[in-house]
Amino acid sequence: MDLQRLYLDVRQALHQAGFPSQDLAGPGVRVEAVPEGVLVGWQPDSVLLRPAINVRNVNELYTMDTGYGSGIRTAMFTALTAVLELAGFQVNAVNSGLFIRHAAGTEHVAQPR
Repeated sequence: MDLQRLYLDVRQALHQAGFPSQDLAGPGVRVEAVPEGVLVGWQPDSVLLRPAINVRNVNELYTMDTGYGSGIRTAMFTALTAVLELAGFQVNAVNSGLFIRHAAGTEHVAQPR
């Protein structure tokens, strides 16, 4: 399967599950084709997340690596991983998000659900 087909299949699987993706930096699910495969990332919208943090009386700065933000990040990546695995992709966690390897000569056919 070629890299472009893999990229489009990943975006389609996420979109069908209610996770529309974008190519640009910014809040939401991001899908990026890289030479080795496809990276899937997520950036929260701090405007939407901030009220939840304030309600919980969290006095630390909003970060995705510690405190309240890390739980939200974990939940999102768990959901994204489940969606992609159910669509038939082999998903690996990396520092920047999720990685789906492009294996030259390997055929992956995403089945619409």
